[in-house]
Amino acid sequence: MLRRAINEIRKDLRNVKKTPKDATEVVNATTKRFGELCRELSECETAKKGGVACGDMGWVSPEERNMFGAGFKEVVDVLNPGQLSDIAVSSQGLHLVQRLA
Repeated sequence: MLRRAINEIRKDLRNVKKTPKDATEVVNATTKRFGELCRELSECETAKKGGVACGDMGWVSPEERNMFGAGFKEVVDVLNPGQLSDIAVSSQGLHLVQRLA
């Protein structure tokens, strides 16, 4: 399911009429679809609440990333603003992360 989600977001990004020139434009081009996929696939507490924060982990400090486990930290720490992660494994499950800032 997460591979499909990653592929859908990347396909949507390739189909954007104007190529994004920076991280802000990448985030703007992918946020809607990312949110839709979160609502569809996520089992986390924010997904259950719905709304615009669906799937939003919020700001995750380096210490918090450590608490998710080494696999999560390894995948997420290398992301630049606007980038999507590969599947990140944590003690809480599987994640697809988009770094916003």
